[in-house]
Formats: sequence, structure tokens, C-alpha cells
Amino acid sequence: MIHCACVISVLARHLVGWLLGGPNADTKRVMALATGQRNIAAALVVASQSFSDPKVIVMVIVVAIVGLIILMPLSRAFASD
Repeated sequence: MIHCACVISVLARHLVGWLLGGPNADTKRVMALATGQRNIAAALVVASQSFSDPKVIVMVIVVAIVGLIILMPLSRAFASD
């Protein structure tokens, strides 16, 4: 269930970036990939400073890895266009 939420989160961020990317296809691709993979370092700092439960940090890392697994093939597909 948690991993499903990770996938939905990454795909939703990707879609928002695509929709807000404007009319240019290259800008859409960059925005989609940039919003799909958020700043992992900043998320880890916030998670480690705000929560004492180590599961929070693990979840941030899981979301980052799932995001990379989803977005790497997508970026390859964008590069071949």
C-alpha cells in the first residue's frame, strides 16, 4: 500500500510538471522530470530534524528510489524523441 502511494505521488508530480510546462515540448519534458524527482537532500534534512521515528527517513528514501526507478526510463524515452 505504501509503495502504491509512492508511485502515485511520483506520477502525479510528473503530470503536474508536464501540464505546467507550457507550450514548448522541451520545457514540458524538463518540468515533468524536475517535479517528478524532488529535492531528496532537503526532504532528508526536514525528516531527520522534525521526526524522531526512523521510519520517516526510510520512507523518504523509498520514495526517492521509486521515483528514480520510474523517471529513469521516462527520461530515456524523452531523449529518444
